[in-house]
Amino acid sequence: MHAGFGKRPEETDRSSRTGTAPQADFHRPATAVVVGFIDSHRVRFGVEPICRVLTEHGCKIAPSTYYAVRRRAVSDRTVRDAVVLAQVRHVHATASSAAGSTGPVRSGTSCAARAVSRGGRSRGARSSG
Repeated sequence: MHAGFGKRPEETDRSSRTGTAPQADFHRPATAVVVGFIDSHRVRFGVEPICRVLTEHGCKIAPSTYYAVRRRAVSDRTVRDAVVLAQVRHVHATASSAAGSTGPVRSGTSCAARAVSRGGRSRGARSSG
């Protein structure tokens, strides 16, 4: 027995614990996806009604979140990814065969293979291996 409590901590009922951290909701789309959806329908329905309906259906987003995301500056990574994607497209257009993730490196462009893969995925390319 544990001193004074009757049960060891690992034997206690989990439902009796307080202060547990909330679980992340991995079923909710990314905020950028939700904002894109609102952008595509806001002229017809308005931002607040769309946010209300999405929240009622389990996809919580406040109008203030939508407006904050719209005001946010483009991230450095997004800018870098756009540059890498342009370079990858150029290498693939000029190469006689598929260049893969090492193509930009062989062509003298300096970038990480992961960045190239991310750029390729964003344009629908898949690896062959």
